[in-house]
Order: sequence, then C-alpha cells, then structure tokens
Amino acid sequence: MKWNSNISGWAALLMLTLFACLWGYWGIIENFYEGWYYESLRMNLKLMFYQYLSPVFIFLMLGIGVIYLKKWSVLFIMLFGCWIIVYYRNWFYFLPFLPAALLALWGNIRKQKLALKIHLLIPAITLVTAGAEPVYRVSTRIKKHTGEAVIVTTGTGRIKWIQEGPGWGKASYNWYEAVRICRQLDSSGNRISDREQNIWRLPDIDEAVTSMHRHGSPAGGKWDQAAETAFYDRLPDKEFPMWRRHSPIIYWWTGTGPLSDTTYAWMISANGVVKKVKKKFKAGYYGFRAVTTLPDTK
Repeated sequence: MKWNSNISGWAALLMLTLFACLWGYWGIIENFYEGWYYESLRMNLKLMFYQYLSPVFIFLMLGIGVIYLKKWSVLFIMLFGCWIIVYYRNWFYFLPFLPAALLALWGNIRKQKLALKIHLLIPAITLVTAGAEPVYRVSTRIKKHTGEAVIVTTGTGRIKWIQEGPGWGKASYNWYEAVRICRQLDSSGNRISDREQNIWRLPDIDEAVTSMHRHGSPAGGKWDQAAETAFYDRLPDKEFPMWRRHSPIIYWWTGTGPLSDTTYAWMISANGVVKKVKKKFKAGYYGFRAVTTLPDTK
C-alpha cells in the first residue's frame, strides 16, 4: 500500500492545530483567573502573551512549518518537545510531539492556502469563544477598593473580615504561617504581637463560602458538608469588598479541612471554588484574610 503523504501532512497539521486550541482554551481562561492582576494594561498583556498564550503561537508556527517547510518542520517539533521535557521535567509531555513529528516527516500538504486558513482560524475562534465570558467578567468588576474591614452575617452569627494589613497581607503563606499570624494579631488587627492574642483566626469554610460577593452583593453561597462542595446563586468574583483586584492572590486558607485527613485544609478561590490543599504547601497565589467573631446583637 502506497503511503499518502498528503494525508500524513494534514494529520500532523491537525494535531498541532488541536494542541493550539487546547492550550488556547486553557490559557485564556487561566489568564483571566489567576493572571490579569496588574494595574498596567501593558503588564497584563505582557503576562497574558508570555505566560499563558505563548505556547499557542509556538504551535501555530510549528503548523506553518509543516505546511511550508515540510520535513524541516520535524526538527522544530522535536526541539520544542525537548524543551517541554526540560521545562516540566516529565517525559510524558513529549509523547504528543512524537506522532506529530513522524507524520510531518512523511507529510506533504498540497492545498497549502486552505491548510493555513484552517490552522489559524480554528485556534482564533477557540480563543474568542473561550475568552468572551472572562473578558466580560473582568471588565465589569467593581473598580472600588478601600481596604476596609467587612462585616458579614453567616449562618452561625456575625464575623468581621479584617482590613488591609498584616492580617490581609500581599505575600503568600502556608496554612501554619497564616494561623500563627492570625493568633498573634492585636485587637486592632494592625500589629502582630510577640505572643498569641487569639482574637483573630482563619474563617471556617462555611463562613468563607457565605461571605463571597459578586458586584458588591453576597453571592448566596452555601457549603454542603456532606458533598464537600460550595453552591452559589451567582458566581463570585475577585472584586470589592472581599478581594483585591490588583493582587496575584486568588486563594485563601480557611481554618477547617476534610475530616478524613488533618494534613489538608480547605482553600477558597476568588470565584468561590473550594479545594483541599496540604497545609504545608505554599504558592505565590496562596494567601489569607483573618476574621473575628462579633457578639450577637440580639
């Protein structure tokens, strides 16, 4: 059976197009979830194209190489695959590049103009479609930010979320560090004492879920302990009065965790999603905001 070089070339191209679409779908959503926190538009765009979307353009360039450079494109595909191995330190990520390179080696696309249009158009549609809602959500966020304390009524009473300061810092912390700082905050919440004061604490997970806001109003959050899932009337967002828009912090530690494993604690994200994380883990987007229980007004 004679090998069809045209089919082989198209298969290689469509694989790279698929990779560009998948990365573009993830990248544009992730950019407006954990990225896009600078006050400068230039810095936000730089972060988006460099950190989140650069692989999309690399896959597009590799596809263009398959169309016009033919067998030379194999070299570039393999080089990028090797870079992926080094960057992620995992051979598994190289596997998708191997069949694409082999197909490109024996490929020869005849309708090059049509191939180029398809290769560029499908990822572009993916980016626009996947990015429409995140762009709208980020552009309609409340611009106001006062850094003031917020009082919220939960199912168990009233709590006060601390104002900006050491109890709502801009740095990242693991769970143990966050607990220690909360315990040592003085009554004003503006100073860390040498000893434990036990006035402030991390919020319980149900308090955190209930406190989430969207456009300045409660999002109607409820925590289902049995299902270990948060439900909302409307999706919360990273905005006033609970979150800082211009901050890389998108997760807060809570004081509670899964009952089955005490090495984990619940974390809540700016969009209300709850996940369990090892208490010793620390990442640049992990922070906390202390709360204190207010007396009953009745």
